[in-house]
Amino acid sequence: MDLGSLIRRIAPRRPPDRLGAAAFEEAAGEPAPPPSPGARPGPRRELELTLARKVLEAHLKSRRSQMRTDPTDLRGVEREQAKLLIRAMAAAAHADGALDLAERERIARALASTRLNDAERQELEAGLEDPPCLETLLRSVSGEELATRFYAVSLAATEHGRGANKSFLSYIANRLKLPRDLVLRLNRAFDVPV
Repeated sequence: MDLGSLIRRIAPRRPPDRLGAAAFEEAAGEPAPPPSPGARPGPRRELELTLARKVLEAHLKSRRSQMRTDPTDLRGVEREQAKLLIRAMAAAAHADGALDLAERERIARALASTRLNDAERQELEAGLEDPPCLETLLRSVSGEELATRFYAVSLAATEHGRGANKSFLSYIANRLKLPRDLVLRLNRAFDVPV
């Protein structure tokens, strides 16, 4: 008995799942019968669905844990990246033309969380009054993770309701080529009206 005959004998008893249909057609030399409505998927399809569900759950769990992290907590960030992110916060705080007390406090908390030495912190504190060139900062960003963090700390540093800040944030999201869904998720995390 050849493989095609064996499959034809088994097929009426158990319809193939959608992914197995191509294999059925190839082996039997005839089109696979469509799965009956409400039929339970075959073992292969069931395994694929289970794996897909587990991958999705792990992805969502990872995203949720990333979203719970305060982007201005710079304890685990290397020194040069921490300096860049503090400067990004300063530039964002100045986007509306003035650095107010609340913005200054947010930057000070982020600066206190870094592993920078006193001289480096003083240098950054002195630079708060004269914000660095945004284009220079944006050119220093390499990689999607740093780009996301750059946007997130800029978002955390600003007063969101002001028009100039909204324009600033939109500009840096575009310049950093951040995916729209990521920007929306970050905006929601900081209660920014969309």
